[in-house]
Amino acid sequence: MTETKCIAKHTMYQPTDEEWKCPKCGSGDEHFDIQEPAEFSSDDCVQLHVNDELSCYNCGYGISGKEFASRLQKQKNLVTCPCCKGSGLVPKD
Repeated sequence: MTETKCIAKHTMYQPTDEEWKCPKCGSGDEHFDIQEPAEFSSDDCVQLHVNDELSCYNCGYGISGKEFASRLQKQKNLVTCPCCKGSGLVPKD
């Protein structure tokens, strides 16, 4: 089986398994999932995409991949690295 190259835009911050929870009710991956994958995303891509549509089946909350990743990045106080021209994240300090 060959891996298909994913051409959909990925979020800069990639949530960990522990962070993969509904922002509203805290349900984990058994209820919080990608309801609608981003256009042009590869079926075997495990990264979060900017245009993924996430939904919680427990409380009905919906959020985009971009907004979900941005919230986590802000909570962790991370900013785009000025040294590597935006290809990584570093603490805001």
